[in-house]
Amino acid sequence: MKTRMILFKELVDNISNLYSLYSSIFSDDRNFWKSLSIKKMNDRALIETASNYFAKECLECSDLFTISEETILTELFTVQNALDSCSLKTITQKEALEFSYTIETSEVLEHFSTFLSAKTKTKIDRLLKKLLDNHGDYKKEILNYAKSKNVIITEVS
Repeated sequence: MKTRMILFKELVDNISNLYSLYSSIFSDDRNFWKSLSIKKMNDRALIETASNYFAKECLECSDLFTISEETILTELFTVQNALDSCSLKTITQKEALEFSYTIETSEVLEHFSTFLSAKTKTKIDRLLKKLLDNHGDYKKEILNYAKSKNVIITEVS
């Protein structure tokens, strides 16, 4: 059985892969998508570093991984379907930006963002927050980029 931490890392990998795929599909937007893909890979690498440093049981107790396994699996399935379908159908720039915004505002990634801005209770959480200190506001980046391309995305509040 996979732990929530492993599922979360797989989710971040898949998001990074999707953004990388978008960078090859949309040549005019290549730098934007590649940058997001690299940032996701960095987030994943930092979580991997923490998982190598601490016992897995300790990390699973972190507030970062309190989201349900079912929620992570649902999001993982959604992103995997998007990856699979990109090669089967043509996707527009607007669809890619909208889907990416949807991912970044999903329950799992909102939980991740909330964790990074919340007050920490444990040493593990403090370390994770310190490691992930450079984590950006990707949903804001996507919105700003969409606006620069005159693509309207409905914001989630």
